[in-house]
Amino acid sequence: MDMRTESKLRAVLKKKGIAPAEFARIAGVNSQTVNNWIKRGVPHARLMEIADLLNISPSELSQKKMKVGEEPARYNQISSATDLFAKYGDQLEQMPLKELMKVVGRIEAIVEKHLKEADRN
Repeated sequence: MDMRTESKLRAVLKKKGIAPAEFARIAGVNSQTVNNWIKRGVPHARLMEIADLLNISPSELSQKKMKVGEEPARYNQISSATDLFAKYGDQLEQMPLKELMKVVGRIEAIVEKHLKEADRN
């Protein structure tokens, strides 16, 4: 077990005032899964997803430093809006409006970044 990873997840949840059971509900997993992440660390394949849910950088949870531009392989599986909404649509529909607006804001920022990159090319 990597104590740095354990303390990182626990510290982030504590700082944000989120109980592990509440985070389990938000992440769509059971409480035992979150407890395992706290004890053993967040699996590399789920770092980006969990970091996004916590609105932090994956490196804040990772015991392994990621290269610039590197993403966990799991994200390669979501290649379209259809895939994204098939995976997260139910959670988005149940999300409180305030949190949903944060998601919309982050999506808008991502779109803006891609538009700027397209203009450069």
